[in-house]
Amino acid sequence: MKIVTVLIAMVISLKPLAAVADDNAWTANDVGAAEVIPVSFKIESGWEYDGRIELPGPSVRRPWAVMILGGGLGTAIDWYIPDFMTIDGEATRDGDTIARALLARGFVVMRWRAIHRDDPLFAVGGLMMEVPKPPQTVEQAELAMAAFRAKKVVPDDHIFLLGHSLGAARAATLVDKHKDSPGVVMLAGASLIPTKLDVVREIVAESNDAADRKSPTPSATERHENAVRRLADKRDAWRLPANESKTRLGTPWPADVLLKNRTPTLLMVGAKDERWLVESYAFTDHLRQNKHPDYTWRVIEGVGHNLGPEIEADVTHGEYGVIAKTKVGPINEDVVKAAVNWLDQHAKD
Repeated sequence: MKIVTVLIAMVISLKPLAAVADDNAWTANDVGAAEVIPVSFKIESGWEYDGRIELPGPSVRRPWAVMILGGGLGTAIDWYIPDFMTIDGEATRDGDTIARALLARGFVVMRWRAIHRDDPLFAVGGLMMEVPKPPQTVEQAELAMAAFRAKKVVPDDHIFLLGHSLGAARAATLVDKHKDSPGVVMLAGASLIPTKLDVVREIVAESNDAADRKSPTPSATERHENAVRRLADKRDAWRLPANESKTRLGTPWPADVLLKNRTPTLLMVGAKDERWLVESYAFTDHLRQNKHPDYTWRVIEGVGHNLGPEIEADVTHGEYGVIAKTKVGPINEDVVKAAVNWLDQHAKD
């Protein structure tokens, strides 16, 4: 997840990192699947990618699947964050945590490794990768979806999408092309709606000041809802027309795609994830204003962009010294439960 940001910065420098033990082996991690179906696909540039369909046991298996999309410009299948970047010194694999929970509820899991086969930089130690152009990540998602659908494990209109960060935006792109999608779960969704960000931040700051004056100890819910109300009162000041721009992926804005298709949507964002929390206020106002029929928004207190704990701390790595200013922990259990419960409620057997 957040490792991708660091990883890409390192790749751009083109300086080889000291090797780190690669615990991120493709087949190493058991998530409780009764059967694994391998898939692969190749994008126009020639890069090949590997994916897999994980099947729950026959006693619990349902005719529903969840396709998981990682964030950033590329991530290993289990969203591995190495031990030296975590709060407790234990590596995290949030993708596996999510997959395990889905399989236990009977969902088929579809995911792919967004680092191409035989990537020479990733082979150095799992912290670098050859960086795809943003539109290529959308191409990956589209081809991955096609590869998964081709296996005919579940009906095409029974594949939910679950994306983290920019993966949430890519999920919306798939909805734009596959309008039969039954629903989308967005974890810390990024680049969801066009806004004048500085203006949004100013309005939100005013909102927080007003809440403090009204109540010396406003609840977290009051603060977040008050921010949305303030944005609703000043839409003309912060909103940008969607037709004047596209996302950094070169795609339509998720806010408009999900509204147009009336796709059931769950957005969860961390209260410590300031950049995307602020955007979630604007996104929420937009969908509520236009009466989206099935939109759920949750702000999770005490967690950051990874939807897990986050502290300010220098992260050092070998000769590179400080490579990040934040250490993180595994995804919050309540986030995983909320996502799986929402999917469970929307999977109409």
